[in-house]
Amino acid sequence: MVIGLVLAVGESIAASHRGGRRWDQPSLVSFEKKGDREQRITLDSFLTIVIEISENADHRSISLFPQEKRMKTIRLEEMNWPDIKTAIAGGMKTVLVAVGSTEQHGPHLPTMTDALIGDVVAERVAAKLGNALVGRTISVGCSEHHLAFPGTISLKSATLKMVINDYIDSLLRSGFKKIVFVPSHGGNFAPVRDAIDEARRRHPDADITGFTDLMRFIKIFYDASAEFGISEEESGGHAGESETSIMMALRGHLIPLDRLAPGYIGPAGERELKIIFEQGMPALTQNGILGDPRKATAEKGEAYLKKLVNCLVEEIT
Repeated sequence: MVIGLVLAVGESIAASHRGGRRWDQPSLVSFEKKGDREQRITLDSFLTIVIEISENADHRSISLFPQEKRMKTIRLEEMNWPDIKTAIAGGMKTVLVAVGSTEQHGPHLPTMTDALIGDVVAERVAAKLGNALVGRTISVGCSEHHLAFPGTISLKSATLKMVINDYIDSLLRSGFKKIVFVPSHGGNFAPVRDAIDEARRRHPDADITGFTDLMRFIKIFYDASAEFGISEEESGGHAGESETSIMMALRGHLIPLDRLAPGYIGPAGERELKIIFEQGMPALTQNGILGDPRKATAEKGEAYLKKLVNCLVEEIT
């Protein structure tokens, strides 16, 4: 009797819950009993009806309410085109794209550091937003100032801006209405900002944005490190305590702990950034580190990630 009731109301429930999409014949996919007080009936791959049976001394009632099944992934590269189309049609019209780098990060961190951190942050931000998907991370950026160190791969600023604009054109054609870029490498902030400005002129009806304030980005890490008694000089701007802590949380097995050593310990303001971008990293540091990673821990890394994600969510919303 309960199954018959659910199938009878399922079509109207689904129609209101899935943006007006209606089913000619709701189909029962599965039936699951959860003890004496709850039963779950799945009508299709997106909708589950939860039946809660409530009893007390005076009455016995049955409550029906729909429950979305969680998507297996929100990453476009892990999805197929029909599921992407369905997700966009269902309201997931925002997409985040991290813009990282492949460059040296001192003698202890892998060259994928910026790309990985950006990738993880974009996914966590999208998950917190709830209505967003994650586009493929751009894993090579503007890293000319790191080319003195082997393994660094760099794009010219004009090249990165063209890539970003091609991303935008493609994602808009897919049906996304809001595109958010998340640069996770210092050399990308200005090109990402310029590319967004250009794209806004070409697509005035689209919502194209990004977190492009480099000094504010650095300050998020400084503030997070300060909560653990870490100075700004130790936290650093590149492969220091904060970035090393995050990588310990994400890929600790890739970090040779015997190579943790201080690099440039000093101010890292606009003057120092200008020196780096114009003269290269060796002008300030011979080992490629800005900061001191020796106090890094995975626990602090998770805290830093959480703070960064929360700040970006506030910025986007």
